[in-house]
Amino acid sequence: PQGATDTILEDTAQHTAKTVCAVCHGETGISPNDIWPNLAGQKYAYLLNELRGFHDNTRNDELMSPYAIQLNDEEMKALARYYSRQKPEGLRNTSGNSTRTHTKEQSRIVAEEFCTPCHGVDGISTMDDWPNLAGQKRSYLLKQLQDFRDLRRQGFMVDPAQILTDDEFQ
Repeated sequence: PQGATDTILEDTAQHTAKTVCAVCHGETGISPNDIWPNLAGQKYAYLLNELRGFHDNTRNDELMSPYAIQLNDEEMKALARYYSRQKPEGLRNTSGNSTRTHTKEQSRIVAEEFCTPCHGVDGISTMDDWPNLAGQKRSYLLKQLQDFRDLRRQGFMVDPAQILTDDEFQ
């Protein structure tokens, strides 16, 4: 029966999350490291797309890709469901000290112009396949912006990352 298969997949996903994924992303999706993303409460479609990218090598990461390639599509769906249902860390970036020279007002203007349209006023995206930024660690977000700018990561964010300065990244 389909229900039994779903339960097995959910149990397997939870076990995988708490054993394999927990090393980098924490048992419930809150990463213990500032350079790895929090997955808790992230959008299901976004998580699934990223897992599929690591799986089919359209997104490559020396740590993530070897794990994702071992997953089948149903396992990726179950892991994306598991993490999307976890409680996120919070609505604000929670770690790292800013070295920005922008004032709060200048930072708000940059965020409103470049971030809010896609990632929402409080960092909660209204689009299912775009990531929430709320609750992510500052160091992780900064690295992603740099990776988009330097073309180490591909996607919609490449163009905005080309426009922003290092100071605006901060």
